[in-house]
Amino acid sequence: MFHASFLRLLFASTSLFIRVRPWGNPTWGCKCAPEDNCWPSTSQWDAFNQSLFGKLIADVPPALPCYPGPAYNTEACATIDTELTEQSFVAENPIALCYPTGSCPPINATAGSSCTIADQPTDTCPNGNLTSAAPVGSCSIGDQPRYTVNATNVADVAAGIHFAREKNIRLVVRNTGHDILRRSTGYGSLQVWIRYLRTGITFQETYQPSCACSKSTWKGSAFVIGGGYTWEDIYGEAARRNVIVVGGGTPTVGCLGGWMQGGGHSPATHDFGLGADQVLEAQVVLASGKVVTANPCENSDIFFAIRGGGPSSYGIVISTVIKAYPTNKVTAQIFGFAPLTANHSSAFMDALAIVHQNYPNLSDSGFSGYGSWSIYSPTPLIRNYSTGFIHTIAVFGKTAVEVEELFAPTAAQLQRYNGTNLYMTTTYLSFPTYDAYYNALSGVVTPVGQSAALGSRFLDREALTGNATALKAMLQTIAGTPEQATSNNIVFVGGGQVFADASDPYSGVNPAWRHTYVHNIVARGWAAGSSSATIQAVYDDITYNKTQAMKDLAPNTGCYMNEADRFDPEYLQDFYGEHASKLSEIKRRHDPQKEPDPPMSSTTGPYPPQGTAAHLPPGGLIAIVWSSVVLAGVFVIARTSIRIVKSERLEYDDYWIYLAYLILCVNAILQTLQIPYLYHLVRVRAGVEPPSEAFLKDGNAYLRYEFTIIALFWSVLWSVKASFLAFYWKLFDGLPKYKKWWMMIAVFAFASYVGCWIASALTCHPPSLYFKFGQCYKPIDVKGSTISITYSTTVDTLTDIMIISLPLNLLYTVRLAPKQKVGLAAVFSIGIIIILVAIARAVQISRKAFADGVLLALWGIIESTVSVIVGCLPPFKSLFKGHRSFQRCKSPVYNSLSPGLRLDAIRLGSAEAGATAEAAPKVISRPTNREKDVFDGGFGGGYNVPRGAIGVRSEYEVTSYKNEP
Repeated sequence: MFHASFLRLLFASTSLFIRVRPWGNPTWGCKCAPEDNCWPSTSQWDAFNQSLFGKLIADVPPALPCYPGPAYNTEACATIDTELTEQSFVAENPIALCYPTGSCPPINATAGSSCTIADQPTDTCPNGNLTSAAPVGSCSIGDQPRYTVNATNVADVAAGIHFAREKNIRLVVRNTGHDILRRSTGYGSLQVWIRYLRTGITFQETYQPSCACSKSTWKGSAFVIGGGYTWEDIYGEAARRNVIVVGGGTPTVGCLGGWMQGGGHSPATHDFGLGADQVLEAQVVLASGKVVTANPCENSDIFFAIRGGGPSSYGIVISTVIKAYPTNKVTAQIFGFAPLTANHSSAFMDALAIVHQNYPNLSDSGFSGYGSWSIYSPTPLIRNYSTGFIHTIAVFGKTAVEVEELFAPTAAQLQRYNGTNLYMTTTYLSFPTYDAYYNALSGVVTPVGQSAALGSRFLDREALTGNATALKAMLQTIAGTPEQATSNNIVFVGGGQVFADASDPYSGVNPAWRHTYVHNIVARGWAAGSSSATIQAVYDDITYNKTQAMKDLAPNTGCYMNEADRFDPEYLQDFYGEHASKLSEIKRRHDPQKEPDPPMSSTTGPYPPQGTAAHLPPGGLIAIVWSSVVLAGVFVIARTSIRIVKSERLEYDDYWIYLAYLILCVNAILQTLQIPYLYHLVRVRAGVEPPSEAFLKDGNAYLRYEFTIIALFWSVLWSVKASFLAFYWKLFDGLPKYKKWWMMIAVFAFASYVGCWIASALTCHPPSLYFKFGQCYKPIDVKGSTISITYSTTVDTLTDIMIISLPLNLLYTVRLAPKQKVGLAAVFSIGIIIILVAIARAVQISRKAFADGVLLALWGIIESTVSVIVGCLPPFKSLFKGHRSFQRCKSPVYNSLSPGLRLDAIRLGSAEAGATAEAAPKVISRPTNREKDVFDGGFGGGYNVPRGAIGVRSEYEVTSYKNEP
């Protein structure tokens, strides 16, 4: 059913930094900040929120309840310290970060910590200067976004881009918050959050490129990922289909954002390629707000840029299609060592160098995986040793014996240390599928919430094998001192398919990937409450000492931008390599730094409305509305003419059809008045027009019209149902059993009609806000809308099925020729057309990734028109009625459908059991005009039959009979 709450819900229905162009600003300069006069007013933010149907979030630091002020809450504070270390909590909060900035740290009250509000009041900490006895931290919004658009459809994304452009506000984009470089932060920014923009996950047994793109050479399977899903969502689908997808090592990483657009490594990368190289095509919202398909045939420059060119400038990816591979067995090796005593640290570093020197050859033989090491780790890596090395590497398609043989040359070089200087351990594990391997050894959700400084570098064969002395010196530098507690992580996923994909002309990843074997990450942290000078010293050590040592060893490579030093002074070259200039040109092409064109009208410009409104102007929708009314009117007139000609009078079912048509006409008038408001909302949602002060008034007017239109829509459908019920009431004269069922269905239909009104009232809490635009999108309102939609759709379909089943059940018991039964069954089943139209409407609307109000209105008028037309069809049967045939019936069993029995006053179930009629001369009963066959002439000539005479023959021979149960 076309339902008011359905419309509400649909309208209501890693990171990326996009610079947007402001309208009306003569030159490019600094972005507008909260302290500037150009910052949007409260009323403008409110209007923007209304245009988003309540999906604009005023961001608040998650730890604010720990700080003095109106938000202080001891119970909330008691749990936030733990919650901010959980990836699930961070992903569900719009501004919580896996790697926090420290602007509002959580307070562990049980450990004696205390806090203070920042000296300068902010929107979220308005009281300022509130201090505790021994403050160790302060709370402010810092460089976090001030507002977040909780985008659940493409229109929300476009609206966020448009608003940031118009107001000259910095725009950032977020999915799950896995962003070491803090690209989902920005002082005074507006954030577009795509986590809940989810349109489904689809598996293609054989990839079907859009528009039959001839440049795509992939012939295997593929997944379509529609929106902000995480890899754990995809891995489950892949496992059920026994295929492999290249996704994040951590399953909670998002599929579409920084991981993929920055390159993306995985335990499967060596064998199948980088994450960016898996993308076959994508849907992208550009900085202009335009939605495009990017593949080798369309927008190939965007396709190149988003496939590893960095989540920085080119667009917001809202959907991708990625490769899927047949699964394979995997054998893994877990290998580690640690110095037996502190005096064996030199042997530890020597063994560490040997492993690094062997990584290129191990990679070429099929190994890949991850490792870590530290000369002092607060958490032991091996047994109880604070100094240690461990890696988990694997080979696809090999047995444990074969894998052990492949590692044997490396093991031989390390053997002299085993048991003399170092404790060593080696384990081999075999898995039947990649999914089993991943879940056992890789897919771990690690804690987050710790601040750290890190740097990284790609290490190629030359760096790892060219100069052993230089390699050891670099390892010694990045080891740091025990006091620094430096950790090193080895991403050993290069080689193999990563090298082979160098020939891909549409890969935008840093070309240094194509000759890198190891991506090494070095990181340090600091104690809670450390001074800014201490923290800065850690950053400097990472940038200028440890990362620089890796650069000196591998000067011609670069680094993986998603796991890199955010203060790298040479970030352009290190992040993008030889592609930097090309990517910069693509950026300028699609987001030029120039004075933009003036705002466009609703029918032109770079911001076309999405969906049906892009192809159907307001005048076109009005024309469809009134054409539908005229078409329905033709059928109503035809029905009336048939009834008058055939039976010379009208029946109750005719009057119900007239009522339905009258309501349809009134509804058409209201829709004509509502359409301007509808298209205004659509244009604002699409970003064609900015939200204005009049927007709220138009929204309220739209809701008032919509409430009445929906009510009249229900009334049209239920009036047609009543017409069918009125017809069947006369049909069931003399059949108490069927009249009982008729009464039950009629009561159910009326109750369901009333129930639709009640369910609609529950879509807004409190109901007094029902006609206030944008006020009914609280979680309880969304839940109520879902319940209302489910209820109304179910009862609409169920009542139609029940009404159709009444005469069909009766027809089953009637003695008729098969051909007659089929014909009558077809007539009785015409209500199925209404059901099919309702299903088609629901399918079309549910397939949309965004709210399409025009499509909803279009399907509403179509369904109500079809209902009226179908309700007019029964009398048309008389136009196709052929010559009446006469039959004889000598069956010993009769029922009340026989006029002969009717004339003898015998009713079904009313005669005594075993009663018989005397053998007598043939008794012929010829029906008069008052005994017309209801099944035959009734559809064209009315119901002129005596009670109980629901016969189907014009001549009957009664020989004998008896009643049977």
